[in-house]
Amino acid sequence: MNALLIPNSTQIVGDIDMQSNRKFMRSTKAFIAVFITLGSAIVTATAPAFADSYRFSPGSKCLSSDPTSDSTLVRGADYIYNTNTSKYAYVVCPIDRGVPDEKITNGVYVTMSVLKYNSQTLTCTLRSGYGDGTFVDSKSASTSANGKASFNTPTVANGIIYGVFCSLPPSSGINSFYTWFN
Repeated sequence: MNALLIPNSTQIVGDIDMQSNRKFMRSTKAFIAVFITLGSAIVTATAPAFADSYRFSPGSKCLSSDPTSDSTLVRGADYIYNTNTSKYAYVVCPIDRGVPDEKITNGVYVTMSVLKYNSQTLTCTLRSGYGDGTFVDSKSASTSANGKASFNTPTVANGIIYGVFCSLPPSSGINSFYTWFN
């Protein structure tokens, strides 16, 4: 007589439970992976808007805006400095906006941190404009303080492109600038 081996019912139920448990775990892991991916995408999409509200830039980001200033400007790791002892140098400091924040309606303002070794006036003009070269608004601020100084430009109207144009007196420089979009 051949014996027919039939697994007991607990073994069958146990195998089904184990297979169901594995499928459940796989689908749970997949759900968690999707959730984390989508969640990080949402955070990443909203983070630049917040990050763009406030930015720090070193003075070394500024560039000569006049070819005659090229030879007198010295750029360090975090500053730009006019080494000429008798003439002004002219620079432009581009503002990196990143991804625009639609909630920003009032434009931007800038705090300039400068170092001067004379009492001549250092003036910076914050400009906003469009890609076609049309300027929307510009506001100026200046300091004649000797040594380290910082000053704020008034807020300019919202645009697409922003820049700070500065006239550096002899023996003066820009250490850094902070931008706020509001």
